[in-house]
Amino acid sequence: MSILSPGLDRISPYVGPLAYAGQDRDRRSHLGRSFTTDGYGHDRGAPGRYRFNSLGFRCPEFDPAAESYVFVFGESHAFGYFVEASEAWPQRFANLWAEHHAIQPGALCLQNFAEVGAANTTIARAVVTQCSVVRPDLVLVHFSDFQRTQTYIEGQPYRVGPWLVQGGVELATTAPGQRELAAEQIRRAQHYYRFAVGTENPEDERDFDPRFEATLLEETLRSILLVQLFCASRGITAVATCDRSDALLGNAVRSHPTLAPLAAAVDPSFLGSPRIWSVDGDAAADEGHAGPERHDRFARAMFEWYERTQPAREPSSSKTPSPPLPDSSVRGFYQAVPRDHWSLEATVRTVQSADALSSLPDLERLVAEGQVHTVQDVGCGNGWLLATLALRLEHLTLSGLDFSSTMLTQARSLLDHLGLTDRVALQEADLTDPAVPTTADLVVCLGVLHHTPYPSLSFARLSRRVPEGGYLYLGLYHEPGRRFFRDRFQRLLATHGRDAAFDAFRRLAGPQQASEAQLRYWFREQVLHPLESQHTLMEVDGWLQQTGFSLVSTSMNRFAAFEKSEDLYYLDEPNAARGRDALAEGRYLPGFFTVLARRTAEPRGGSTA
Repeated sequence: MSILSPGLDRISPYVGPLAYAGQDRDRRSHLGRSFTTDGYGHDRGAPGRYRFNSLGFRCPEFDPAAESYVFVFGESHAFGYFVEASEAWPQRFANLWAEHHAIQPGALCLQNFAEVGAANTTIARAVVTQCSVVRPDLVLVHFSDFQRTQTYIEGQPYRVGPWLVQGGVELATTAPGQRELAAEQIRRAQHYYRFAVGTENPEDERDFDPRFEATLLEETLRSILLVQLFCASRGITAVATCDRSDALLGNAVRSHPTLAPLAAAVDPSFLGSPRIWSVDGDAAADEGHAGPERHDRFARAMFEWYERTQPAREPSSSKTPSPPLPDSSVRGFYQAVPRDHWSLEATVRTVQSADALSSLPDLERLVAEGQVHTVQDVGCGNGWLLATLALRLEHLTLSGLDFSSTMLTQARSLLDHLGLTDRVALQEADLTDPAVPTTADLVVCLGVLHHTPYPSLSFARLSRRVPEGGYLYLGLYHEPGRRFFRDRFQRLLATHGRDAAFDAFRRLAGPQQASEAQLRYWFREQVLHPLESQHTLMEVDGWLQQTGFSLVSTSMNRFAAFEKSEDLYYLDEPNAARGRDALAEGRYLPGFFTVLARRTAEPRGGSTA
């Protein structure tokens, strides 16, 4: 269960933005899959069509392999309320920004985290949380009217403002049995609003008066400063605007004893002067939001201000935070494999065994039937798979790459011993190295992605090696299936040390039949590895669908036929019981699963209406 928000456990872990956790129940209920709705909020009379991605935001799916990221935060105008997403100012600004930096449209990933009715505390929190997970090249922020605020009621955030308080019960819930509870929550929200504004009339929309609105003004200024200083500390280019900036930074605030120091700290190059209602143009159907023409003019005004105030800089090549464990640590782990931890003779016996591919029957069938002619093994290790294929199938053109020279030395020794050196091309390279050819009919990556700092990012780059019609074969640790094995041995290491953990590993049925060299090789890989993640079929299938692949087969259902990949997701959790039972019975179950997929389409992309 995720600790972030109810329902987020249905979002598979990956490197990318955090899922929507706001007030809208419909968006929270759809987490994990994209959905489209006709009309949204009070957009019912002249409904627009709103599409949300699998994380619950009105934008395309996050692309972990994009060259540049633009993140948008704000309220209804940044959301694009009552207009198409392609016509809203964030998309128009992003187009201008991409053209300015000579970025191809397909290489730019725009993520819009704006929410209708958002208060400034909500916006600031979204900036800090999302940009702490993924570092964008540019942050665009449209701060809201300072008369809005937010309160938490029983752990759930609620937007509070003069335009939302009345009728809040209907907005909060229509579920049977919940109306009384919702009414109480709204009464508490009304009380909070009257306290914050300093008036007994929650519908009061008087012009700014710091005697009444100092609390909300201070909240807004603190939110603006938080975003300004956070982005500056991270080296993130950020530009912002606020439709009430004239009042926010006007004389009344600048002469206020407690608000003036906050206002003075706002960087004028961060908070811009353009306001969406200060430019000429149309209004949306509800007369309360800007129309497409005004969005276009505002985007251009914002971009002109951006060009005047921001120093020229190229988009950053670093889109993600520093890895928790540098990739070099993993490379060092494989570089330092002791000589007596690998047995050439044992590996030769494995390759020559009649059932060498019995655990990968779908892969064996694919290559045997002649559906592929070129195979690339990414992270080939000691070369057992390449040697196995080369020994059996002369029609295949085989290549392998690995970032460890030690592992490639083992692979060359194996191929040389079997007389297969001329059949296989080996290369020392990282799996994301763009210099490696990308034309293989079949790309295999077994036991590699879960040892990378960012598996979903590694997958996205790996997937680019496969042309349309080509195949991808992956093997990863399964989260439910490996959970008990991993936890047991990590506790043993922490409490009793390596020798005790090794003895326990030796006693498991399976490793008992291995030679001493094999046993230590497996133990080192399975228990001592410095970086490991586990994954679910639901998560990996999401990676596949996002990059244009369709699942063909998987070990999760013992390679049986199926109609829809979604029908197999239920298999994830029963594997936890298998892992638990295996340990209880003294059996070795590493918790590993494979998927075979075929690229049937181009990766998802483009704007989302």
